[in-house]
Formats: sequence, structure tokens, C-alpha cells
Amino acid sequence: MSKASKVSKLKAPKPPKVIKVPKPTGTAYQPDRPLEKNPLIHAQVRHFKEAEANLPEHQKTGIDIATIRTEGQASNYIRQVTKALHQRGARPAPKVETVG
Repeated sequence: MSKASKVSKLKAPKPPKVIKVPKPTGTAYQPDRPLEKNPLIHAQVRHFKEAEANLPEHQKTGIDIATIRTEGQASNYIRQVTKALHQRGARPAPKVETVG
């Protein structure tokens, strides 16, 4: 069997299955809702604090996460840290020594 005939017998890969994700309800984000009622966002705030700790001092928010009490405050904090992380950009690739 020639290479050309083998290639023609190959089937194209099936497209991935589409998973429909419902839109969030109008009550999904409530800026005044206490953060303690949303453990997911509370965990995200803690993760962003860890990421912020790696930023240079001039890019840190100065926000004590213990003072964040609402989803709106959490949203603002996450937005600020995300902006700082994006400004920092990707880390440079490590230098590799060449032999020879």
C-alpha cells in the first residue's frame, strides 16, 4: 500500500464535544454580599495574596486581606492584583550555558 493511499484512509479527528454553560443568574454577583458566604471567592482572595507576595514592593496593593468583607471588595482586590501581574509580564527564560 502506498503512502498516499494510507493518508486517504485516515479519518479527520472529530470536533470536541460542545459543553453548554448556562449564564449566571442576576444574583450570582452581589457586591454587598458578605465574603464569608462565598467560600470560592474567599479562597481566590487568599491565592491572589500569595501571588501578590511575589510582586515588587511598588506593585503591591497594600491591602490587608483580613479587611476584605464583601464580594465587591474582593472583586476590587483581585482586579488590582491581576493588573499588577499583567504589568509584570512573563518571567524571562532562565539563562542556559552553552558548551563548546
